[in-house]
Amino acid sequence: MQTANYFEKALTEKFHPFSTTAKVVKTQKDVWGNEINSISTKNYELNGVVFPTLTLVFCLNNFLPCKLSNNDVLLKPGNFVLINKGQKFSIYFNDDVENDLVFIKFSQDYLDEYLLHHLKEEDLNVLKSNNKSNQIAFFDKTFMLNDNLVFDIKNIINNTGFSIDFKSESNSVFFKFLSEVLTLHRIDYPLLQKMPPVKLSTKIDLYKRLCLAKEYIDSNISGKLNLDEVASAACLSQFHFLRIFKSTFNETPHKYIVSRKLEKAYFLLKTSTLNFKEICFSVGFDSASSFGRLFKNRFGMSPMLLKNQI
Repeated sequence: MQTANYFEKALTEKFHPFSTTAKVVKTQKDVWGNEINSISTKNYELNGVVFPTLTLVFCLNNFLPCKLSNNDVLLKPGNFVLINKGQKFSIYFNDDVENDLVFIKFSQDYLDEYLLHHLKEEDLNVLKSNNKSNQIAFFDKTFMLNDNLVFDIKNIINNTGFSIDFKSESNSVFFKFLSEVLTLHRIDYPLLQKMPPVKLSTKIDLYKRLCLAKEYIDSNISGKLNLDEVASAACLSQFHFLRIFKSTFNETPHKYIVSRKLEKAYFLLKTSTLNFKEICFSVGFDSASSFGRLFKNRFGMSPMLLKNQI
């Protein structure tokens, strides 16, 4: 019996009772059962929906707070959320502008076949240690998206220049995105070596705690964040958190927070109608002059100059 489209189910009233405008803009499925859904809507809700297989979620035109399992994550332009099989995912927004969401779902058969042929020994060691059942599991967090794949996602959203290539695996959008997931994990592996000298599973646990702290910062970037609450989000003492964070990422939590605030301000300056001071205070700066100085140091121009260029 043919099963109903999972994401079409997620567009029913059962999953987002507040949504009246959500629609699947385009759905494509390949011979493996991999699936892409593009959704354009002003209001949307998924509340603790368990995803049946590995899924990637993208939004290129807004900052959207989400929950992955019970942890805060921020879906934003230039990154994506990775959801492992069996994980709960929640997202809710009710905006004046339409948000474009893309879900890329990998069938279990395709995922197993890909992993069989492309995993190296180091991948197996890390990804199996990331799961208590000794099964392969990816890091469940947000990842940066490279420019080429941003272009692919834009084509999917715009419904132009996009088609699934059935003839060549290497040209398949599913192959490209799954390969990118593996590449991004391999970039993270050296960071595990910066953890204290403990067994691999403990290193991974500590690294994931640091990632939780980063996700907490990103999700609450407009507020007045302090070291104690960020360390608590990672379930670490302030001293332990500060030491491991700095040694792992080569920057302090404070520097990371300021950097993320400036990135959010840059995005708002380019996309919103808010003025300079409104943006300054909306991202949590107390002083417009301090904000202006930090912004210019980071981006090589003042906020006003950037705003006037748009």
